Amino acid sequence: MKYADVVSTTGIAAINQKRRAEGAMQLAQLAGAMGEQAVKQLDQNVLLSLAARSLGVAEPGLIKTPAQLEQEARKAMADQVKADGATAVIQEAARAAGGIAQQQAAPQA
Repeated sequence: MKYADVVSTTGIAAINQKRRAEGAMQLAQLAGAMGEQAVKQLDQNVLLSLAARSLGVAEPGLIKTPAQLEQEARKAMADQVKADGATAVIQEAARAAGGIAQQQAAPQA
């Protein structure tokens, strides 16, 4: 099992890594300054992975995969659907209880 990558911190390799990290940050800043459309064109996962590698951060599982992000989004949507359903049931029960109370309070003809 692999736990970490060995990263060069001196010499030309380190200089190149630093340049890549700086370039990635500059690109992200430029896209942010250009607006939402420019930011949308960047693959956030690739940019973050590049920055992490360039900075020498190689912790397995630190950056979520697109599959993990999709799974989280699906779970959030399912949770919202459940919450919406529960709210609808509560509201319907309240309406029904209100209707029964009105019927019982109405004078008998």
